[in-house]
Amino acid sequence: MHNGWLDLYKHLIVFQIKNFEDYISESQKTIKSIQKKFENNVKNEILKNPKDKEGIEEYFSDDYQKYFESFPKIAYSSLFISLYSLFEHSLKDICVSFGKGKSIFKKPGINECKEYLNKELKIDLDLTESWNELINYKKVRDKMIHADSIWIENNRNEEMKLIIMNYSSLKLDNDTGYFYIKDPVFLFEFTKFIKEYLIQIFKKLKEKK
Repeated sequence: MHNGWLDLYKHLIVFQIKNFEDYISESQKTIKSIQKKFENNVKNEILKNPKDKEGIEEYFSDDYQKYFESFPKIAYSSLFISLYSLFEHSLKDICVSFGKGKSIFKKPGINECKEYLNKELKIDLDLTESWNELINYKKVRDKMIHADSIWIENNRNEEMKLIIMNYSSLKLDNDTGYFYIKDPVFLFEFTKFIKEYLIQIFKKLKEKK
């Protein structure tokens, strides 16, 4: 595999991640705009009928929940899952390309890719801390997909709880066991993480040439 191809593929992946970053920014702006418009509408209604402030707020409570909770949850969780998928597929594509285009995995995933890079391609990433961080992201992603963002298993899962609490941009409800991305900072941090991780792999691959 020529270095020119490596540079081209790296550029493509970085470009795709940048598109995600831009989309996250635009999504955040749209959500904030909707929220601001809603808040102004509620304030105007209260100004018209100040004595009925509690009644007005109760009337708009469902819309508040929709714009300030449901919309961000749906948007940010969907983006995170898509980002993780991009990262996982990028890892697989790198391995398959260096495996001469052959199918090398029965169940492609980050663990299989890591093992292939280490054992078959002799790429020693030496990224223990980054790998542990990646596993944490994977666990968050898996809970979102396979457990409907519920962190509790049999009323107890302290490890998952600690992982979630480690991210200030995730919100955890101890009563329901439900968690969600409350701030797109989580997404921006993840885009930065996967970009740096993949660039490090490309760097190691070029060093082998």
